[in-house]
Amino acid sequence: MKLLRIVNIIIAFIGLSGGIYHFLVEEIPVPTIAIFLFLSVMFLLNGIEEVKENKKDWMGYIFIATAMFFAIGVITQLVIG
Repeated sequence: MKLLRIVNIIIAFIGLSGGIYHFLVEEIPVPTIAIFLFLSVMFLLNGIEEVKENKKDWMGYIFIATAMFFAIGVITQLVIG
């Protein structure tokens, strides 16, 4: 699971640096649907990592449920227009 941890760190770094750049330097014209898609992928990968590590808590399942919630939002936005 070392590769999944590296991918999660890279995605978190991209999100953090994009947010800092957006708020402090210049506004980035990113559609809302892209932000929710990025968040759903990030939460899904974090949830998979938590579940694969066989931790006894529910945090991995909460991450996966949150990812599904964001994915449903992205899909409905794509269908509705």
